[in-house]
Amino acid sequence: MNASAASTVVTRVGDGRPGRATGPARRAVAVVVAALVAVLTFGTAPAHAARTSLVVDEAIQARLGSGFDGTVLTVTPLDDGGYVVGGLFWSYQGTPVGPLVRLDADLELDHEFSERFGTEYARLSGVVRDVEPLDDGGFLVAGDLFSLDGVALADLIRLDADLRLDTDFQDALGGPTAFDSSDPSFGSAIETIAPEADGGLLVGGAFDRFRGEPVGTLVRLDADLRLDPEFAAAVGTGFDGSVEVIVPTSDGGYVVGGSFDGFQGTPSTAFARLGADLRLDTEVAARASGLLSADSLVTAISEVEGGYLFAGRFTTGEGAQLGELLRLDTELRADLGFTSVVGRFGGNASGLVEEVVVLPDGGYLVAGDTSEYRGTPVGNLVVLRYVTVDLQPVPDRFGSPEGDDVVGFPVAVQLDATVDPAGEAVVYAASGLPSGVTLDPTTGLISGTPTTDGLWAVFASAKTPGGAPDQQMFLWAVEAARAATIQGDPAPGVLGETYEFAFDIGGAPAPGAVEVVDGSVPDGLALSATGVLAGVPTRTGQFTFTLAAANGVEPAARRTVTLHVTRAPIGQVALEVAHAQRLAGEQQTVAGTGFAPGEGVELVLSSVPHSLGTVAADDAGEIRLQFDVPAGTPAGRHTVTATAVSGAASVDFEVVAHEPTDPAPTDPTPTDPAPAPTEPATPSPGDGDGTPSGRSGVSSSGSATGAVRSEVLATTGAELAPWGAGAAVVIALGLLLVRHRRRAS
Repeated sequence: MNASAASTVVTRVGDGRPGRATGPARRAVAVVVAALVAVLTFGTAPAHAARTSLVVDEAIQARLGSGFDGTVLTVTPLDDGGYVVGGLFWSYQGTPVGPLVRLDADLELDHEFSERFGTEYARLSGVVRDVEPLDDGGFLVAGDLFSLDGVALADLIRLDADLRLDTDFQDALGGPTAFDSSDPSFGSAIETIAPEADGGLLVGGAFDRFRGEPVGTLVRLDADLRLDPEFAAAVGTGFDGSVEVIVPTSDGGYVVGGSFDGFQGTPSTAFARLGADLRLDTEVAARASGLLSADSLVTAISEVEGGYLFAGRFTTGEGAQLGELLRLDTELRADLGFTSVVGRFGGNASGLVEEVVVLPDGGYLVAGDTSEYRGTPVGNLVVLRYVTVDLQPVPDRFGSPEGDDVVGFPVAVQLDATVDPAGEAVVYAASGLPSGVTLDPTTGLISGTPTTDGLWAVFASAKTPGGAPDQQMFLWAVEAARAATIQGDPAPGVLGETYEFAFDIGGAPAPGAVEVVDGSVPDGLALSATGVLAGVPTRTGQFTFTLAAANGVEPAARRTVTLHVTRAPIGQVALEVAHAQRLAGEQQTVAGTGFAPGEGVELVLSSVPHSLGTVAADDAGEIRLQFDVPAGTPAGRHTVTATAVSGAASVDFEVVAHEPTDPAPTDPTPTDPAPAPTEPATPSPGDGDGTPSGRSGVSSSGSATGAVRSEVLATTGAELAPWGAGAAVVIALGLLLVRHRRRAS
């Protein structure tokens, strides 16, 4: 589909209404929807290739001016670069001429030649349909010819080098009525002639009699202008319509075109190939009839590299118009891709191309009954040249790192096309542009200020004047304006180690540079304009600073954050206590290792949380704290937890209701080697869970590294009460028994 026929695909994105998704997720869905709509509407785009087309040579067209005022039927190149032109016309660029003229290489009129056939006293009367130059400087001229200098003519004449009529030739041919038709309504014109190396001559046309004898529409005359009976016998009934053009092939055969439907009763629409024995190539015949409809017509054939270029009128059997120029390969298979290269002729009564000549530079000289090409006014003689336009792909304007375009903010997209040959003007076009955006067709710059958010499928094209457009499609997203935002809390850093943290910077359009407006980032770190904090910290401490970003939408963004820089941890964080059992009110000691030197470590006693304070790790990453077990702490298992940037660890110990049974305390000096496992103590009457006494430690992951951690904390003391009461009763009974025995004695 071309750009002018494309429609806009719009998907609204991010409108922020309640109950509707906004932001990147919604826009991603919108892109998928728009892409599907574009494919369903316009089809799958083929792999991009530059667009080549045949366009009018404007410089030559300007020199041609009004050109001929009638139909041009034949153009014959000459060795000097000029052309002999025949047809049914009366003037050239306003100068009166006859139906036969000569143009030089610049398509200027040869007045001396033209006056021979177009003056009042020496006028050639009739219609010239074909001309063949002779080695002696003369010409063979064929068509519907009536008279020259008052002398009646046959439809085939010979002119000498002085452009005088060769009357001997006419007499030998048989006079003015040599070629005739049994049906006057059919006509008797000779359409084409083709001299052969042995002096013979092929003649084709609309006749069916020669010297009064029935013949086909294709005959051969020998050097004495007598009918070749063997050729006539081989052709037989021949073609069932007019023969317009004959091209000899290298194998001795012929490619024939015209207005016919078959040869000797075998269908072969508009063109055929005959072998050297004049037998029909049935494969080509079937190909011709399968391609073209009965109203198709071949008027001229030129040999081109890799095949042939046909002129005429071409319609498929299904009614599709193939235009007035058709390219075929050497096996006469149609190159339907050529129809996208060449434009349509028209304007006059028939719009028919009668002649095509291949120029040395690869262009074409085209003649006929036309007055326009690709909608551009031209004369009945026009020069076409190949021009290639390559519109560079336009990246989708969606999801780029810089963000989408935004309502209310100017945008600019440059279309860029290259042209071969260089120097040709380029005309740009685009459809489906966002609201508020326009295209400069001369420069290819798309610019403006979008007024509506959404997603558009844009079809852009570039072409030379009169050429076919090269097209590209791209998606263009425009989102509603959103104020800038800054999100994210920087992770802690470690002294001397590489650090990087990217703040999440949002907003539409994307904010400008992110800046520190209060405080300072840690020494050794730097903040990029895009909000990335990176570097190698050179000093420990706590650093608080404020960031700001703006994008033209109020309010501007501000965010205050704190970044902790500590020394690297010495090892795995671990914690231990000096006593496995303590009475409420007694002193306990806790020690830890593996922390970062200098970092603060917060200590908490639970089950009911009780802060023990914060201590700083020494240069070895160790801590040590003595504290009193709070009075009133219930009996049972309790936990000390240490928390720091480097990690967390915990350790359990038991609060008992009587004198602890554990051995002498072991000093939990952190610098000692890892403690050897202690033997479990004999459980006291209150030690219902059988937990061993001695040191107890827990790693940073929370799993026990020393004694097994009980999952029962303060509530464990309540479960020991019945055992304690029973023991007291036994002791009391024993004391009473002793006193009784003492009294008895």
